[in-house]
Amino acid sequence: MSSLLFSLLRLLLSFLISAVLGVTLGVLAGYYENLEKILSPLITILRAIPTIAVIFLLEVYVPHFSLYVVMLVLFPVLYQAALEGSKEVRSKYEYEFLLRGRKKISNITKVVLPLSLDYILLGFLQALGLGMKVEIMSETFSYKADFRGIGKDIFLSFQEVDYETMMSYVLLSLLLSFLLDGLLLLLRNQIETKFSISKARKNRWSL
Repeated sequence: MSSLLFSLLRLLLSFLISAVLGVTLGVLAGYYENLEKILSPLITILRAIPTIAVIFLLEVYVPHFSLYVVMLVLFPVLYQAALEGSKEVRSKYEYEFLLRGRKKISNITKVVLPLSLDYILLGFLQALGLGMKVEIMSETFSYKADFRGIGKDIFLSFQEVDYETMMSYVLLSLLLSFLLDGLLLLLRNQIETKFSISKARKNRWSL
């Protein structure tokens, strides 16, 4: 149980850091087109790098490397969700922004960010489900004796030919992933339904 808690703690920490960076940069890039162009090559590179290559590179030199692996995987997902929401808000209210002053930071904090929350929340749900799988996978590559995590326990059980223990950890991981995916899918459907209703009302009001 303690190993599972370590895994969840690392997942939560990496998710929070990725969310802060991804949402902040995504909202700003959606509002400022030049920033989007600057960040576009970086996002493309992060999406193109194989996760397994990142694991092999970081596990040798970086303590708690799985934390950074999950961050590198989740950041583009959260950035893209915030970017899409911000760009839609900008395109819809661009004329009003120009009247108020295009570069006013209050446009972002009072208009763009609140109206982008549906996209951001959907990005959160997608990132959490993906992050759990990446965390467990990356932990299995840790060779340090003091590293704690359910992925590490699975690997050690396999090395010790303790297949019963290994299967119990695997089943626990699968059960946790299924429960998390089911919960996230339920929340996602509710958000998408609410989002569709909100868009329908906005479209009706605009006619």
